[in-house]
Amino acid sequence: MRFESRSFWLAKDTEMPQCYEDAFCLDAERGAAAIADGVSEGIFSGAWARILTQTTVSDPPNLDNPEEFQAWLARQRAAWAEQIDTSRLAWYQRPKLIDGGMSTLLWVTLHPSDGQPNAVPGSYCLESFAIGDCCLFHMRGGQLVRSFPLQSAAEFDLTPGMIGSVDQKRDHLLEFQSVVDVCVPGDLLVLCTDALAKWALGQSEAGTPVNWERYWEMPVESWQEEIAALRHDRQLRYDDTTLLLLRVVEETAAPVEILTEVIEAAEVETAKENGT
Repeated sequence: MRFESRSFWLAKDTEMPQCYEDAFCLDAERGAAAIADGVSEGIFSGAWARILTQTTVSDPPNLDNPEEFQAWLARQRAAWAEQIDTSRLAWYQRPKLIDGGMSTLLWVTLHPSDGQPNAVPGSYCLESFAIGDCCLFHMRGGQLVRSFPLQSAAEFDLTPGMIGSVDQKRDHLLEFQSVVDVCVPGDLLVLCTDALAKWALGQSEAGTPVNWERYWEMPVESWQEEIAALRHDRQLRYDDTTLLLLRVVEETAAPVEILTEVIEAAEVETAKENGT
């Protein structure tokens, strides 16, 4: 395990949580996490965001190889098309199927930095990739190490980059941003969707930075009440709101039962390959 985690979310319309279109996925054993914001102007954007986060964590795309990335994206689009149910769509909703769902996306991975030059014992190589305006705040000792990919509240006024569930022949225009940093046990990685990220950067610019640590022990219900109050006071935009807190820890081995399952699965695959 490479991190401990807390997750919080609140739908834009609290009386219709089924319409929540953000998504997230965590794998503490592999040190991977993803967060996405399905765009309400699209259709079935929530389903698209869930596919992107789940697959990015389990099978991240190779952004350095355009052909491999296109093949990866084609698989996710096929999965989205298989999942959606268009039978209940109203006539005015059907034209939206031409463009499909849209989503922003951010993911992080932690890799042990052992063996790398000048590596700090027990440290990790933190890699983060993003398209759009979900944000990562890397905290250490209560201080901000880095904000990624946006650094100011004003940047949220620009139209964010998005990934579409339908191939519009514009994938060559997708611009992913990336960053590599050093992460040590005790660091707090904060992942959040745009409404919360914009508010947080605004607070920092006003000289009252958010104390993310206080949320670690906070009950989910209390966090949701705080978000609702910020919305009511017009400090936070009415939008699906998601927060992930990842507490980096010294790497520990997976429990014996998990290791056994992995070994057994590997043995099955080997037997299949050998035709036995």
